[in-house]
Amino acid sequence: MPEWLTKILGDAKTRWDEMTPNKKVALGAIATALLIGSMLLLWNMRHIRYETLYANMDPQEASAVVEQLKVRDVPYRLTHGGRTIEVPSGRVYEVRLDMASQNLPRGGTVGYEIFDKTNLGMTDFLQKVNYHRALEGELTKTIMELREVQAARVHLVIPERRLFKEDRKNPTASVLLKLSSAARLNQRQIEGITNLVASSVEGLAPEHITIVDYNGNLLSSHTENDPLMQLSAHQLALQKQVEGYLEQKAQSLLDQVLGPRKSLVRVGATLDFEQVERTIETYDPDQTVLRSEERVEKNSGDQGTTENTVSNYEVNRTIEHIVEAVGSIKSLSVALVIDPGPDATGAVAGAPPVGTSLSKQDIEHLGETVKKAVGFVAERDAFQITSMAFNTSEKLAMQKELDRAAQFNLWFGIAKRAAIGIGAVVLFFLLKRFLKRVVHGEVQTARPAYMRRTSQGGKTEAGKGMEAASADEEREQFILDELARMQNEEGHGKLEKGLWREEAKSRLAKEESSHVLRRVKEMTEENPEDTAKLIRSLLNED
Repeated sequence: MPEWLTKILGDAKTRWDEMTPNKKVALGAIATALLIGSMLLLWNMRHIRYETLYANMDPQEASAVVEQLKVRDVPYRLTHGGRTIEVPSGRVYEVRLDMASQNLPRGGTVGYEIFDKTNLGMTDFLQKVNYHRALEGELTKTIMELREVQAARVHLVIPERRLFKEDRKNPTASVLLKLSSAARLNQRQIEGITNLVASSVEGLAPEHITIVDYNGNLLSSHTENDPLMQLSAHQLALQKQVEGYLEQKAQSLLDQVLGPRKSLVRVGATLDFEQVERTIETYDPDQTVLRSEERVEKNSGDQGTTENTVSNYEVNRTIEHIVEAVGSIKSLSVALVIDPGPDATGAVAGAPPVGTSLSKQDIEHLGETVKKAVGFVAERDAFQITSMAFNTSEKLAMQKELDRAAQFNLWFGIAKRAAIGIGAVVLFFLLKRFLKRVVHGEVQTARPAYMRRTSQGGKTEAGKGMEAASADEEREQFILDELARMQNEEGHGKLEKGLWREEAKSRLAKEESSHVLRRVKEMTEENPEDTAKLIRSLLNED
């Protein structure tokens, strides 16, 4: 072993032997904590957290991606039977960009890139097959761009062109969709997919496209291609929109007056979807205007000159061309139910009283207000108002459950904070007591043997249960020990024996005085009131 290492180990052993037991325990605890912290830090640094790079991949696509990861020396992990590839979380986006530059993943479908490689020996039939494959692949990729679609397949049937029209057949298409978990396609999205496929294939009509999901459920319906059915669906949607708008107007007004859930309004609207055009032509014989006048003069020998006048008048005519709006309100049916509130005998249906009960006149006034809000016409519409207590048992039960949960959370939070506070206080006192013991033990160790007295019968620490030596004997023994140590340190012959003893006594006196001062300081800090009383009594005696 090298000399310098031996020296370091020897110094460390010497320092360790000089330490008190409490210091050794504290140093061991600190070293253990540092060791555990270092191990945890190294474990976190070496532990790699993986995130999903691609999921639900075809085996061929997964194999191509794994090959690229190996080339780039990127750590990866395969899960879910090799269909999911995971990489370190800090490199997910970087790896995705790298894969995109390599045109990976391709989604398991082949698009127009099938024509990137030319084959001079390919027949016309193979060219048509490749064209169909490319068209199906491109449509699949486009449909899979939808957020709700996880996977898709498109099948096209494109018949050959015929010379005669009666021999021609229409192309058809079928689309198979795999939706993401908890995802649904609304009717407008299904219509969008249908029209997308129809517009991508020449001669393909929307009614010849079928869309199903992985469970075999038919998603597409051909009613939107029927003008009459489509018109009926739009009319029904418009009717619901008008009814909802009128209900919202009336309900918001009542909620402001009575409060929420104290009234209920339902509106039934009948709309007129007939498209009427009228042309009205009106003539007014009382109002005429001279349009033209013709005068004819004749000369005869017997009668002389005669004049005939012909006047043409224009009768006032009015032409009106009226086109009535489609979807106008034909009639309304309004139903209003009001909770009258608590009566004179108590609450309604067990509900707590809220405000005062409504009189018959108040209910009638509310009815008139609702009529004005929805545009009620007495000759055309129907209106009915009913005062009836609402069933609030379910709401009360739910409110009790919410109150109980809120109260539990409140008390749990209080108990949690109290436990944390008590634990902190207990830990503080335990730590304070431990540090006090450590400091007290170091002070006791640093004192001479005859000064280290316990509180039990005035015995020394080493002499519990046994008869201790008297203070004078201990004092004399300390002087002799100090004298021997001084002689060893300073060497023989420097001072005479009497001078050595005097020097030892001087050092002992200094040690005793410093010990007394430390003891007085400790007593003052521990019991300031008792110390003050002692000082007062000494002053009074003087």
